[in-house]
Formats: sequence, structure tokens, C-alpha cells
Amino acid sequence: MNSSSDLGINTVGTYLRFVCKVSFRISKNLLQEIRLAATKALDECQDFDLLESHHIAEVCHNAKRLGCYSGDLVTKMQIRSLDLLRGKQRPLHIRHITNLLFAFTQNSSSDIKKEITELLIKNIDDADVLILSNLADCIMELELYDPELMALFHWKVIQNIDNIAQYITRLVKILRLLRKRQEFDAVFNQKIAEVLLKLLSSRQRFDSTFVIITACFVLPTVRTLIPNMLMECLSTILPRCNLSHTLLILSGLEKMKGPWLRSLHNQVLEIRANIQENILGKIESATQANQLAHLIKCLHIKSQKKDFMLLDQIMSYYPRLTKAMTHHDYLKTVQAFKYLSHPYYHPEVFEDLIQYMKKNIPEVGFTGVLDLVSVLANAGYRPQDFDSFADCTIQILTDAMKAENYLGQVFLAHYLSIMQIFPDNVLGQIFTFDFLEEIDRIIEDFPRIWPFVEEAENIVREVVGGSHYIQKNVYSPYFHPINFEVVLDADGKPVAKSALQQVHSNDMQYERVAFQLILNQHLCSNSQHRRGIYIRDRRHLEILGYRVEEVSRYEWNSMALSDWTSRADFVRSKIFRSEQKGHSQELFSQRESSPSQN
Repeated sequence: MNSSSDLGINTVGTYLRFVCKVSFRISKNLLQEIRLAATKALDECQDFDLLESHHIAEVCHNAKRLGCYSGDLVTKMQIRSLDLLRGKQRPLHIRHITNLLFAFTQNSSSDIKKEITELLIKNIDDADVLILSNLADCIMELELYDPELMALFHWKVIQNIDNIAQYITRLVKILRLLRKRQEFDAVFNQKIAEVLLKLLSSRQRFDSTFVIITACFVLPTVRTLIPNMLMECLSTILPRCNLSHTLLILSGLEKMKGPWLRSLHNQVLEIRANIQENILGKIESATQANQLAHLIKCLHIKSQKKDFMLLDQIMSYYPRLTKAMTHHDYLKTVQAFKYLSHPYYHPEVFEDLIQYMKKNIPEVGFTGVLDLVSVLANAGYRPQDFDSFADCTIQILTDAMKAENYLGQVFLAHYLSIMQIFPDNVLGQIFTFDFLEEIDRIIEDFPRIWPFVEEAENIVREVVGGSHYIQKNVYSPYFHPINFEVVLDADGKPVAKSALQQVHSNDMQYERVAFQLILNQHLCSNSQHRRGIYIRDRRHLEILGYRVEEVSRYEWNSMALSDWTSRADFVRSKIFRSEQKGHSQELFSQRESSPSQN
């Protein structure tokens, strides 16, 4: 290690490979010394022009694993690799091209990536199992997700699947790529799932790794029932799975698409229950904060039954992992806290997140700051160094006002105000006619991802004769939320909002119609049945005298309501029922005939 200058460029790769293999047995301090020695050896090497493709692959791959692939080394390796890729002396085999890909990174220019993609498309037909597995690593690292290249890669995998299955390590690499891009080719995914299940049934002694690989790939393709053989294998291996393998299975469950049959739903619940029974002893082995975030997401946020005791136990392990966070850890941790059904108060973790944010503002970015501030505001947390935090966030918001992220600026100012941080200059700029007009323009110009609510509002407005006849997002006298309220007089005609002050809530001359939109959160998981709390609210509104009319997005997007006219007729029939006039007249007659209550 001390005589690094004696290492030639052809032998330094072997040295790096040896260090990688024994790195798990070396102390952190010694490993850091070895990294420095390896970097020095690479810097002192001069014979880069003599490197062949296999030397480049060995040096670059192992230097990346050790964390010393940077600076001049990257430039020299990429220049040599491009010389070999563009050389006219001999046609390059796919093996040589794949070896040279290790010199490039995700940040390589798009022109180079395009050139590499064209070479791979031209030569991939000669790839064998070893090349396909190495190629999978390079495609993920360089993000070479060209449709034609991926289609050819899929075809080669199907062609060689029997040979690939004999090498578990190679199969893992290939499936890692296929699973990452799984949603883009459903037919291919189904074929791979069938092959994996066939291989699983033919293996007399299955190992845990193969079962987990099969599960995380097959589960997202299931539409009816999880095969009994896979369920039996999972129930056998789950108690002895480590945390990483458990997270892989959870990621497969997470990608399953509903709605599910009841029998499939029961199978998923069985797997989740098995995982939860065995997860507590594995949390201690977590080495990264994003692993805990993944557990919270899968076992709590996306779970039908919220186990708050399990959440507390997972949260108790966070402080030892947030002292030295990566950017990925920061993002996943903030997102986990953000999407919890109830704000979770965790001062020690909050302080670690704040310190990371202050030190890494360019890397965190505006969205990362906004998400963190929203978590702190909703949890009601006041940072220990409040003045420093206030100055930092006000400066971030002030700088952001120069951009055109109007909605983000409003949200950040809103959450800072909740934390009792009032950036006066920014608030003064937000509450101006020009800024508010920009917000209105954005809402009008950019279509909603989910237009159900906006379309319903527009049609209700048209049906009743204008916005002055409807009230949006109001509450009953006992604070039940109502999407749209329309008041009808004795003749069944809408009453303007300006005249509603004269209408008493129990006045029988008038009828209050609560037009409710049934959203996803109103329904039971994987079902179109209403949740109990919303059935209760509907019944309360009816007791209070409202006529409740509901429409779900399933009805709204049905073939019967495929255009504006049919939807308008549907809403009209809901609000103005055919028997409405006779019913209102009867109520009016009863009101007139009743004795005076003086």
C-alpha cells in the first residue's frame, strides 16, 4: 500500500478488486487509508494509452465501489474509452463495448450516451449471460433507457433465460434492471414471471435469494391470485429474511395494482402480517435512514390498518441513522414524515434534518426545503436555533421569488407563517394584484392531473345557472364538509347566495341540496364501498334536513357519462329531481296550514 508507485496501470485494477473483496473486514480508518493509497496509485499511473477494455472495466468498476473514481481519473478513462469505441482498426465485440461502458457515468453527455446506445443496438445480438448482466448494471448507471435498446435487451433475456437462471448473481443484476422498468412492457413482464415461477417449481431445493427475486418481480404482475407455491415459499423464508430482502418483498407488494379480488386481498394481508411479525428484530440491522423510511411507507402509510406501536418502534431507531445522512436519506425521511396520516413529533430527527438542510441547500433544493418546512409546521415543532432557521428559510424564499414557482412560493410562505416566521417583504409581494393574477393564470392554463373536481364544479355551475347559486366547500351547522350546496325554493328553483341570509336552516319552504363528490379517500381499500365515517356524515346531513346527492369518479368516468351533455343531464337529474316540485309544494302547504307559533 505504501509503495503505490510500483503499481502499473495493468495491475492497479487487480489491487482495487482485492481491496473491494476484503473491505467488509477492514476498519473504517484503514479503509480510508487504502482509498487514499489507491487514488495516489491511479494518479501516478501514466500508461493510459496502453489500456485495453478489460483493464478499463476492472479499474473503473472497482474504483467506483471504493468511492475513488473522480477528478482526472474519470477524464483520462473516458478519453481512452472513446478512442477505443471510435477506433477503426477492428470491429468491437459487444464484450469490449460493455467493458468500456464502466468508464462513463450518469453525468456523461447526451451525445456520448446516444453514440453508446447506437453501438449497443448494433451489437447486442452477440451478448451472452455474463455480458447481459454487466450490461444491465451499465444501463441503470448511465440511464440508457432507449425503447429500441430495451426491447432488444428483453428479447435477449427471453432467449437466454434458461442459462441465466443457473447463475443467481447474474440473474439478480438482470432482474434489478427489469424490475426498475417493469411498468413499461406488461407482456414481457408476464412472460418473465411465468418463467420464474416455472424455475421455482423445478428447483428441488430453492434458496431464499431466488424466492425473493421471484417474489419482487412476480407480485406486481399478479391480477387474480398469488400462486400457492410462491405463498408457501414466502411463508417459509420470511422469518429468516434480513432487512434488505424484506424491503425487496415490500417493494413488490407496493407495486401491485388494484382493485383486487377479496381472495388476493387476503393473501396480501397474510404476507404483510407475516412481515410485521418478524420485522421488529430486523430493524436494528438498518444502516441507512431511507430503509426505515421504506418500512414506514409500506407498513404504515400504505397499510389499511395503522399500527402506531410499530411506527413508534421504527421511529425509535431513526436518531442513530440521521446523524450522517446522504441526500437520498434526507429526501426519503422527509417524505415519510410528510405522508403520515397524523403529524409525528420527533425533535431529535427534526434537528438532524434541519442541520442537513442548512449545510446542503443547493443539493436539497427548493422542493426539499418546502417539504421539510411543511413537516415541521404540521408537527408544531419550533427549531432549537429558531433565529438561524428563520433567517435561512427567509433567504431561501426571497431567492425563490425571482423564479416563477408561484405555487411553491405561496406554500412555503404559508408554512413559515404557521411556524410564526413572517417574511414581510415576501408576504407584501404575494398579496398584490399582479401576483394573484399570475396564480389565477396558472390554474387556468395548466390542466389538472385529475380533472374530476374541476369538471364537476363547472357542470354544477352551469346546471344551476351560475356561480351565485352555489356555495363551494362549506360546512353544515355541525361542521360536516359539503362540496357544493344548492338551496331550492318551493318551486324547485335555485336561491341566490345573496338571499340565503334570509333563509333559516329549518325553513320548510326551502330545500338544501348537498352535492358530494366521492373521492378515493372516501372508499374502502380496493373497493367501491363507502368508509364508515363518510356514511355517518351523510346520515348526519340527512338528519339536519339536507338532501344528499353523491357522485363517484367511477360513475363520472363511465361510458354513460362520456361527454359534457350526458354529465350535465346527470347532475341536473340529481339536483332537480322530477318529484321535487310536488314534494316542495306539499311541504309548503303543510307549512301554511300549521298553526302560528307566537
